[in-house]
Amino acid sequence: VVSRGDVGRGVLYTVQPDDDPAWRQNLLAGTAARVWMLRELEWLQEALTPAGQAPALADGGVPVGDLVQACPDADWDNLWAQVWLEA
Repeated sequence: VVSRGDVGRGVLYTVQPDDDPAWRQNLLAGTAARVWMLRELEWLQEALTPAGQAPALADGGVPVGDLVQACPDADWDNLWAQVWLEA
């Protein structure tokens, strides 16, 4: 990762590939990347929903600046472990 992108333009990160083309086979682009991102957002929404409640759909509200502060009851250690495949 060489830079963080502009989320408003749909670019999250800019990566600089190395000379070995073998690792590129797992990169997603276009529609496949959008589908992956939507699935991940759904997973995150479910993970942040308090126990016993149904997840709410996004209503076009204002994004929060600090997700951790906005969801203080979330199990952030477990969530980060799952995101980074450390579980």
